[in-house]
Amino acid sequence: MIKPIFNQLSNGLNVVLLPSKEIETVVVQLRGKAGSNYEKEGEIGAAHFLEHFVLKGTDNYPNHKKLTQLINDVGGKFVGATSRDDVLFGVHVLKEDIENALIFLSEIFYKSLLEEKNVRNLKDVIKQEILRYNDMPEKLIGRIGYRILFPENRLAKLNTGESDDVERLNLRIIKSFQERTYTNNNFILVICGNFDDDETGQLINKYFTQKTNDFESESVELTQNQGLEVQVAQTPSLTQHYIKLDFHGYKISDVRKYPSAIFAKILNMYLKEKLVEDQGLVYQLSCDSYAAGNYGLFGIYTSTNDKNFEKVLGIIKNSKNEFESYLTTKNVNQAKNILCANLAFLIEKPSIRANYYSELILHGRPEQDYDYEVNQIRNTNLNEITLVVDEISKQDPKLTVISNKFDVEKVKGFWLQDY
Repeated sequence: MIKPIFNQLSNGLNVVLLPSKEIETVVVQLRGKAGSNYEKEGEIGAAHFLEHFVLKGTDNYPNHKKLTQLINDVGGKFVGATSRDDVLFGVHVLKEDIENALIFLSEIFYKSLLEEKNVRNLKDVIKQEILRYNDMPEKLIGRIGYRILFPENRLAKLNTGESDDVERLNLRIIKSFQERTYTNNNFILVICGNFDDDETGQLINKYFTQKTNDFESESVELTQNQGLEVQVAQTPSLTQHYIKLDFHGYKISDVRKYPSAIFAKILNMYLKEKLVEDQGLVYQLSCDSYAAGNYGLFGIYTSTNDKNFEKVLGIIKNSKNEFESYLTTKNVNQAKNILCANLAFLIEKPSIRANYYSELILHGRPEQDYDYEVNQIRNTNLNEITLVVDEISKQDPKLTVISNKFDVEKVKGFWLQDY
């Protein structure tokens, strides 16, 4: 497997190279600790707003069309995404067009204009984006689950902020957030694919040597809700009830994320057999262990109709009484094989390989790379998995339901009864 090559520029920007000569393209990414978790009071929505705003024009490319022509005219693709913990800008181009990618990213990072004339339009666009996700139960349920997981933190609100939060933003707030978080010390530049080492080094020194302030975001201290919590979003037009159970998990740098991921695969196999294959109570089901920079989640998601709702909750609740029956050596080995194979499949794609490493290096420990993670998965023993299972199962769940019928008291009553 490709070993990352690390370098730090004199201005503090960390650079990671992932050469891959067998392909004809290159991916360039900028990822930084500038997600919504780093917003202060009065800045709600600023992180996501800024992700859109920097694409509206720069010193050398004064509008969106001229800026994006750098990539569009060579047939490339670009993406921007804001998560709770970071912001990502990525470009995928043919190998001969790597300079365009580097110019594009350096422009939005160092030279964005952030003009008042674009604020109103961006507010309207982002409010439409919020409404779009509100009409998608599969997306919405994960977004609102944070409300009861972290009620005292920024995580309790939508990553984008609510429409009212977006409306309260102004140019001064956005620029203040940018100045504090869009710094060399806070970001990482990752280049993955087919590129010439010497030429690329010269281009990096040409476009990424500008200085910023020395600020670096510190880890966010989160207050976890420890009690049983139920929330229901009632939506009359639905024909199914959407169910999500969440537990506090383990962040990227925590070694317990590996046994947690193994347990998630085993539980997913068990619940899929019980709910889908044996009884046909649901169509889709997923059990996932999610690791982010400042927090982790262990979640179960499914959907079902009126008739099956109570029974589905009962089977999920009772699954913790069946641990001994499915935490077997056979199932552990199968889960390990699935995790390792999925990881290998994913990072064969240069864009996902760049994404994987940029997130891992930004939020993980120095020794964490692909080989380290595979070894951790392979070498996790049953005792380590059992300890994590015990930690998760002792928590009271945070239960989110989107329904056309049930209210909070009804759902809580279903969960608390004996099955």
